[in-house]
Amino acid sequence: MSEKPKTPPTTPHDVAADMSQGGRQTLAALLKHATTSLGATRGFLALVDHETGELVIEFTEGEGWTEENRKRRLRIGQQEGRGITAYVAASGKPYRTGNVSKDPYYLPFFDDVVSELAVPLLDSFGRVLGVINLESDKENAFGECEEHLLQAIGSQAALTICMADHQMRERAIIELGNEMALTADAEALMQKVVETAANILRAEDCSVFLLDQTGSKLVLVASRGPLANLVGIASYPVGEGLTGWTAAEGRPIRTADPRQDPRWRGLHSEFPPDEIGALMSVPIKSPSGLLGVLRVVRRKRAARYFHHEFTDADEDLLVTLANQIGVALEISRLMERLVQSERMAAWGEMSARSAHMIGNKVFAIKGYVNELEYVLRNSNVNIPQLPQILDGLKRNVFSVEEILLEFRDFLKATHLQLGPVNINEVILRSLREGVPKDSGLQVVADLAEDLPIIQGDAEKLDRCFTELIENAAKAQPNGGMLKVSTRLASNEEIARMKCRGSGPVIRVEFADAGPGVPVQDKKRIFDPFFTTRSKGMGLGLSIVKGIVEAHRGVIVEDGEPGAGARFVILLPASSEVSCHQ
Repeated sequence: MSEKPKTPPTTPHDVAADMSQGGRQTLAALLKHATTSLGATRGFLALVDHETGELVIEFTEGEGWTEENRKRRLRIGQQEGRGITAYVAASGKPYRTGNVSKDPYYLPFFDDVVSELAVPLLDSFGRVLGVINLESDKENAFGECEEHLLQAIGSQAALTICMADHQMRERAIIELGNEMALTADAEALMQKVVETAANILRAEDCSVFLLDQTGSKLVLVASRGPLANLVGIASYPVGEGLTGWTAAEGRPIRTADPRQDPRWRGLHSEFPPDEIGALMSVPIKSPSGLLGVLRVVRRKRAARYFHHEFTDADEDLLVTLANQIGVALEISRLMERLVQSERMAAWGEMSARSAHMIGNKVFAIKGYVNELEYVLRNSNVNIPQLPQILDGLKRNVFSVEEILLEFRDFLKATHLQLGPVNINEVILRSLREGVPKDSGLQVVADLAEDLPIIQGDAEKLDRCFTELIENAAKAQPNGGMLKVSTRLASNEEIARMKCRGSGPVIRVEFADAGPGVPVQDKKRIFDPFFTTRSKGMGLGLSIVKGIVEAHRGVIVEDGEPGAGARFVILLPASSEVSCHQ
């Protein structure tokens, strides 16, 4: 079993603590060089701890330092208006004084200090990483020239810290990639991603939302933070809120204050509204299209003068992690399809042989039943129970025949005899022949004119549509409504159902007014042998799905439980288009 990846550093102080020996030696050497070359009595390099709003002294040089004052933490605060090092960290500007006794910011640290010079360590985005501070026992020891030299040294120190941070990010991504290569558990991989992203990006929450089977809703599937208890419950309609917008547009969002963004809805907030800080979300994509959204959120910290917004580098990292999720999900789904395909192929071959053998036996049994019926009619045997037993035997033989027929339909669902097909004509035929005469079912057909002709198997499509009609009738035993409609699918629907290629796609919908499909059954209704009825093999909707997919199409059920079932089918009218779900 692989080891759990090390938690990445989250602040400059943490970066220094986790830095390689070479990196720490570089920072110590830069401080020593600054102290010596600028004639300072002593100096120190302190790094920011964003979590606490403090400066942590990491390196010291010169006389007077003890283990106790080396561990001293400097509170960064503009509200006090004092402390030269704290002022530099808060303002991001260099500061020098030739006589500390007259300086409004100075706070005594050593008794012999007369002059002081401090410069901020800034990253490429202008954020303060820390401060280099030099002190002298001489008056006016530091001038403009010394300030420029210390700024140059500070730039080298900041570059060293940024490089260490970059290397740590790179290492975390590599470790995560290795984890992905070793496991096919998509759920566990996504949890690792949210943990890694939250730690690297100093975010209190990181969440993964994936599209549901309809492609119209984002559902929370993994989270590290306050939303962890809402996994499988929290959701966003595509296009709603910042997260939904990311999915709809397929583009990242980065904002320092989500509440000020007109797209923000606050449907599933990680924190109270006044505590929400920066937010960033990026789309999760794969070669087959959009899969979901990866989102990170920072909580507002007490040190408000620090820049807490996400940067371009942060966005690049989150996009990289989202791409890794996309690849992992695509591989996981392909593996599932491959395993399922292999299982179904083996099962299909066995079932075909079994069905043939059982069929032969049933045919023989029918012959014996007919012979027995003939003998009873032409003999003087008078056993009152025999006719009833014979009727029961005949009914069960016919039931076995129906099961065998359903087996054969299931096994042959993907074997098509292609030819030009008018979808509307097939639907009208299915409605004429498939609606039970005494069902009381009211049928409404809203069929668009001038739909393109497709290359398909009319008999198989009739079988598909008839199954959906019969399901609607069974779901409404006392009569009800069935609306069947056709039209060209919109570009949004084509994208949502992951149809690839160029050409028109026909949308077919069967909607009834029955009880609908319970949420817990939606993912299983197309599985072979899944049924909630006392009769039947549970192959009907599996046959429907097989026929649709054999036509390079896709079918989903996206009705609201309690408000009726709604089956939506997309059928490409061009051989250059294929849909996947």
